[in-house]
Amino acid sequence: MTRVVVDSDFYAYSCGGTTQRTIYDWVAVMGGDVIEGGIAENKADVEAARSSLPEGAEFHVTDIVDAEPLEHALALCKRSLLGVEQAMDEAGVEFDKLELYLTGKGNFREDIATIKGYKANRIGIAKPVHYKGIRRYMRERWGACVARGWEADDALAMAAHQHAYDTEAVILVSQDKDLRTVPGRHYNPRKKLWSTVAPQEALLNFYRQVLTGDPVDNIGGCYKCGPKAADELLSTLFDADEMTIAHACADVYVQSLEKKGCPYRDGLDAMQENCRLLHMCRTVEETQEGGYWNFPWERT
Repeated sequence: MTRVVVDSDFYAYSCGGTTQRTIYDWVAVMGGDVIEGGIAENKADVEAARSSLPEGAEFHVTDIVDAEPLEHALALCKRSLLGVEQAMDEAGVEFDKLELYLTGKGNFREDIATIKGYKANRIGIAKPVHYKGIRRYMRERWGACVARGWEADDALAMAAHQHAYDTEAVILVSQDKDLRTVPGRHYNPRKKLWSTVAPQEALLNFYRQVLTGDPVDNIGGCYKCGPKAADELLSTLFDADEMTIAHACADVYVQSLEKKGCPYRDGLDAMQENCRLLHMCRTVEETQEGGYWNFPWERT
């Protein structure tokens, strides 16, 4: 029987976001008096209204979230999860039930991020109106487990590691590119795409992130090392072992210190921090050790 483990954070955001929209209540004021106002359906209409006002008019906009009933969001979530079950059935996967994981409170990565705050770019961004309701539904109706102290994608990586990345024993369901650093069989529910990530491919995907960072999670990577430079380097290391790949990336980090504006003083410390932030934990013990990742050689 195959375990089908699902990163369910995606559904709390996507099903919540799909069943709501933002409209804009705007008003124009001149000399203390309201001269015009209205509701705009999108930001383009807001800008059109702003540009039509006479010179000197004050323009004020209030965002209004217009959400459909919670039942609509839950129905969408149910259809989405049933779609995953159907995809498994069509692929001939024998499984008992979907194993859903949600990210809970606390995250060891927040404690080890010093160069840039982990996910600090999301501060102030409101979650969907029905975010909590969808999560509650997945816990109560689908038996979703909440990962506390780490993230849902860590839980998927732990499951894969537990089964030695056996493609017949476990399937990882996620649309998050971070999971591409974990070997095994993957299913992307957003793209409805199956793939198998080989161990060497997962290793190269990881070190590519180490070099380029992850802007979604506010991880900067190696200073001023973009995707093109990372791909050029890693393309020469396609069959190399981890020791060789890590050494090559470390050289890039050390060289980055010479670039104007570099935000860190020690290239190897910066690389180690980013590796620990990006590493998908294989065991619970790794989360308790600050996202355990060390250089494959002894630092002097």
